[in-house]
Amino acid sequence: NYSVTAKAETLPTADWLSGIVGHYAFDSTVTVNSVDSTQRVLLMMAGTNKRPTLNTDGNRNGKVIHLTAGGNKNESFARIPNPLQGAELTDGFTISFWVKRMDNNVWDALFSFYNAAEQSRLYMTGGAYVGYNNNAGNWIDINHPNSYKSVKISTGTWHLVNVAVSRSAAQGVKVYVDGMAISDGIYKGSLNGKDVNKAALYDYNLLVDHVANSPLLYLGYGSFWGTPDVYMDEVVVHDRVLSFLEIRALNQMMNRVFDVGEAADIEYVPMDEPVIRPMDNVIYDLSGRRVEKPVRGVYIRNGKKFVVK
Repeated sequence: NYSVTAKAETLPTADWLSGIVGHYAFDSTVTVNSVDSTQRVLLMMAGTNKRPTLNTDGNRNGKVIHLTAGGNKNESFARIPNPLQGAELTDGFTISFWVKRMDNNVWDALFSFYNAAEQSRLYMTGGAYVGYNNNAGNWIDINHPNSYKSVKISTGTWHLVNVAVSRSAAQGVKVYVDGMAISDGIYKGSLNGKDVNKAALYDYNLLVDHVANSPLLYLGYGSFWGTPDVYMDEVVVHDRVLSFLEIRALNQMMNRVFDVGEAADIEYVPMDEPVIRPMDNVIYDLSGRRVEKPVRGVYIRNGKKFVVK
């Protein structure tokens, strides 16, 4: 665990804290949702694969989760109680995570909201492919690997990915990599028996309502294929759609706090070292700024994260 201080500088003012309902750091043997500790992450396997492991990585602070590559019915995955289940999701939702791909797999899910009872799913792969299928005739493929080649989430490097899904057809599904939106991509799907080949023609209420009805969020499982060889860290779920400015602010904050290699302006002091500090109980926000009266959000005190609901 680490305590954080930051150099004085102009910080983004966009609201990236409100609406966080899920946060998973993978720093402990037992991983829970930092916002609701009753929601525990299960590390699971299928067939001949093995359970994911929590490892260290030289470019990340603390531990990360490693999913082992495996085909369909041989997955290595994390099963997480969906923090969005039952939510109204008036405008939609956003999921963010750090990812380091170790192979060129563009078919297997980085994450999914999968409803086993209905066999319906919404997922994203390392090729920036987002797929939705309700198992009843309505489906959409965005950036399907057969027609779209993306290198935005390159292998061997940590990237911060944000996926914002809105009910609005004007917004639809937006994918951001390292704070920048990737192209709208190629759309192909079917809606109520009619072919769809443009983003604005689809009903994104189907995607959002599917997520609100899904009991589980998965890492490494839920597409029609298997698990990629991948490291992931700091998964954050918002119950609203973050704007571009809020995505940029979230990226800046997560880079400064969680990525030691990139955050040169932040001093990390291991808490097990004999450091003299005048106030051990000082509270910091995730940018390293001292906070006197914390509002709803995630904070750091004594080198550990905690949540104010």
